[in-house]
Amino acid sequence: MLENNNHVVSCAIGLDPIKMGVMFRQIDEMHENIKEIKQKVNEQNGRVKKLELWRAYLLGGVFVVSTIVGIVIKILF
Repeated sequence: MLENNNHVVSCAIGLDPIKMGVMFRQIDEMHENIKEIKQKVNEQNGRVKKLELWRAYLLGGVFVVSTIVGIVIKILF
């Protein structure tokens, strides 16, 4: 690296270290955003799973009740 008055002019492979630092900071910020998004998606998936289970229990209960009602009607009539 060449230094000019405590400022880095360029690095050995021609990449600007200041721009690289900015790029790495942006990548770190994107990583944090992705972690937050994944956490929110996992929370939402938990809520959706609860709703789907509630729907399954409701449909199962309706099926059991309708089967019992059907059997009672066949026995009485």
